[in-house]
Amino acid sequence: MDFIRGYSLAEWLKQESNPLTEWQVRRVLQQVLQALRDMHALYIYHLDIKPGNIMLDKLDSVYIVDFGTAQQAVKGRLHTSYYTPRFAPVEQLNQDLEHYGPWTDIYALGCTTYALLTQRMPPSRGNIGMNNNAFLFQQYISHPMQELVKWMMQPSYKARPTIDDIENVLQQIDG
Repeated sequence: MDFIRGYSLAEWLKQESNPLTEWQVRRVLQQVLQALRDMHALYIYHLDIKPGNIMLDKLDSVYIVDFGTAQQAVKGRLHTSYYTPRFAPVEQLNQDLEHYGPWTDIYALGCTTYALLTQRMPPSRGNIGMNNNAFLFQQYISHPMQELVKWMMQPSYKARPTIDDIENVLQQIDG
């Protein structure tokens, strides 16, 4: 494994007084989505996407790190109770192994995107399903980006977007 000279996005959030700009978040998402596309094509699911597991180097290249849980997926041993609170979807919390898939990482990426845009912890799964005001976005975050985050964080794994869906929305936002 290569040594990455840089910092995690969690470190960045702790050190900065402002969240990442929407433009910065889109650049991060584009790179993370390509990495996830490559992983998912091999039926590898990271299962712990969060700001602390995304590194940024001096050239603004993005790296996903900490594949401890993903290695278990490669070996077919998904029998783990490890997850990060507020970043894990219901299928992971319930250890519903039959329903793990790319959508599991998409949920966590939605949580990560929310944290990067707001410098807040993502809303709990219970609040998302029961409260239209669960998401607290600043006014300067575009409506399409807000809707994308909400879509990625759908409680039902069947309702979440694919990587292609997310890339299409990001392309429209970049317009």
